[in-house]
Amino acid sequence: MTSPAGPRIEVPEALVSWHRTFFGETGRAWIDALPDLATGLLDRWQLQPDGAPTCGATALVLPVVRADATPAVLKLQPVTDHTVGEPDALRAWNGNGAVRLLDHDPESGSMLLERLDADRSLAIVRDDLAALQILSQLLARLSSVPAPAGMRRLSDFGADLLDRAPRALTLVRDPSQHRLIRASVSALEEVLPEAGDRLVHEDLHFDNILGPHPADQREPWLAIDPNPGGRRSRLRAPRGTAQPVGGSRRHRRRTAGDPPPLRPDDRHSRPRPETRNRLDTGPRPAKRTLGRRA
Repeated sequence: MTSPAGPRIEVPEALVSWHRTFFGETGRAWIDALPDLATGLLDRWQLQPDGAPTCGATALVLPVVRADATPAVLKLQPVTDHTVGEPDALRAWNGNGAVRLLDHDPESGSMLLERLDADRSLAIVRDDLAALQILSQLLARLSSVPAPAGMRRLSDFGADLLDRAPRALTLVRDPSQHRLIRASVSALEEVLPEAGDRLVHEDLHFDNILGPHPADQREPWLAIDPNPGGRRSRLRAPRGTAQPVGGSRRHRRRTAGDPPPLRPDDRHSRPRPETRNRLDTGPRPAKRTLGRRA
């Protein structure tokens, strides 16, 4: 099947396997509808494919060129609790430290995005401290923006982490890791009331920070894939397909069987304000794991 935009899009096998394995029937329906969805959006937004499709765990990413010859990428992903807030977050940042949103299809969740340099992520920076400083400064910029209505705020994110800390302690055997978690809990409790309405990039790590496209060097580094969360919490299947059964896999609240919250005497005192911005930055392990979900 062809269209004015070109040949039918081939979906990478890795993306097919992921959706069929983790999303079941709904994932299969979404994958089956994906080539037609991509073709329709290429026609609708007057885009021409400009390279082979790539993918992450859930999204198809197609390099394209717009009618005015501007390079861009078409990102197609299902609407889930992780992805539903992404367009609103990108609009709120408006290109300030993050990739620009050029267009959005609310029904499918698909986005037309500014093209960045996919071959140049922050992971290529060999100086560990320099890379960490870039990430930290970018995180501070992104977190300076208020969260749009209906999205998870910094205070929500922090409260969720505090809820999960007692269970995390039961899973850790190394005393040094226990101390690190307890110290982190203490630090988080102190700052949680501060600017709690801020927007959070919930998946900021080295591979989600890319260099600019060679044709537009507006910033040295830009964040992608914010996964900011939102009110909707289920995978949305294409029109006419079955909807998933069951609730979200988001972080749950404590139940009666969970360990009790940390007591005040379990918590370590936090460094005073004059040391607040100092980081204990020892060497990173050879395999970088900063930002990966446990």
